[in-house]
Amino acid sequence: QLVGMDIAEVKDRSVLPSVNLAYSLSERSNLRAAYYSSVNRPEFRELAPFAFYVFDKNAEIRGNSDLKVANLMNYDLRYEYYFSPTEVASVAAFYKDLTTPIERTIQPSTGTLVTYYNASAAEIYGLEFDFYKSLSFIEDWKYSKRAIKDNFLGKLPWDDVFFGFNYAWIDSSIELSPELAFQTNEERPLQGQSPYVVNFQLGYQHPEGKQEWTLLYNRFGRRISQVGVNEAPDIYEEPVGLLDFVYARRFWDDEWTFKLRLRNLLDPEVRFTQGSEATREEPRGTETQELVHGDLHLNVRARKATTPDEGERELSNREYALLERLIAEGRRTPVIFVTAFPDERIRNHVLDAGAIGFLRKPCSDEKLTRCLDTALANYPS
Repeated sequence: QLVGMDIAEVKDRSVLPSVNLAYSLSERSNLRAAYYSSVNRPEFRELAPFAFYVFDKNAEIRGNSDLKVANLMNYDLRYEYYFSPTEVASVAAFYKDLTTPIERTIQPSTGTLVTYYNASAAEIYGLEFDFYKSLSFIEDWKYSKRAIKDNFLGKLPWDDVFFGFNYAWIDSSIELSPELAFQTNEERPLQGQSPYVVNFQLGYQHPEGKQEWTLLYNRFGRRISQVGVNEAPDIYEEPVGLLDFVYARRFWDDEWTFKLRLRNLLDPEVRFTQGSEATREEPRGTETQELVHGDLHLNVRARKATTPDEGERELSNREYALLERLIAEGRRTPVIFVTAFPDERIRNHVLDAGAIGFLRKPCSDEKLTRCLDTALANYPS
């Protein structure tokens, strides 16, 4: 039995009713209304009673074993118009009532340690627009017919090229309980909620499903990354646009599928701000290839950041700074480092400095569980 450690338990039996109504206004249009209940249960790392360093957030995060399950009541009203069975335009209004939502917050008295708390309640409402249609009309549109007649555009299979658009305008508000009075702003958006999200999609689908490619663009609005405390401003993640490309090809009687995913082609700078000051600025980029056969998935991932030597130096500096601060503050918190840099020298340095685990991203659940078991077994009584 562990002595002096908070053990988290989530024992919650939820009844989640839902109602969906649809009314056909015509052969091509529908009006839909829906209500459903849902829950947001704390993740394992949000409950874990020890700190771990997350490099992509540049933060040391500690779980909170007292977290409660968040409950949501969702209301949707949607109008749909179908150009064809696979082409649609829609507009929707939605409202969400949240009880005890979970937020990522800077822990009071630490300044840098991040943890999780339940707010008392929150509300989210907004409008959403969707559009998905083939570009077959380009061949018959009088303004484009001449332009594409004598060049390669006239040979494209416009019936199989699709364009998609999605835009959501979102407003949210939070209600704090008295025990969270240390938070700086009583009136603010829900942590992690953007005021808008926009998506564009341009793709090709083979009539027999043999191959497809898709170009995807996504942009989100300014959102709170970490809630500020003790008069310190909230930390915001600034808007950024992401461009991805996906190609899929079936072969060998459709038993094998090759997928190529190129993510974050624009490689924009990720920027976090607190008040008027930037707390972190860095580029990011990921490339993934997948070869799929049945349940077999082979993934190759490459992180594009700095050169290896520069990345190692930056990583080492952060790791040692963190360990030195923990030792100076007299903490005995087990530390597990999860990083994309698998260099053996860095691993040895970090473990020698006192870390109880060093994991390479992406790490399996089995490896993470083993590290957590070690942390709990060595936790001081």
